[in-house]
Amino acid sequence: SYDRQHHTEYLKDLTLYLSCGKNIKKAAKQAGVHKNSMYYRISRLEDKFSLSLGDDDTCFALQLSLKILEILSIS
Repeated sequence: SYDRQHHTEYLKDLTLYLSCGKNIKKAAKQAGVHKNSMYYRISRLEDKFSLSLGDDDTCFALQLSLKILEILSIS
């Protein structure tokens, strides 16, 4: 996966961010990082993968994809 090859945690950060209802402060607290760090991680994720996490349809598609990965135990 991308994360393994590049020593990143984008999938983990995205999953946490979405599971926290796109609440940066809550996601940062659960990740044990400062909210600015989480904001930076999410911003990098959006830039790197050309995502708009402010778009509800995009977030729904990502959440559905993450759920499918979870069910298939691929993640």
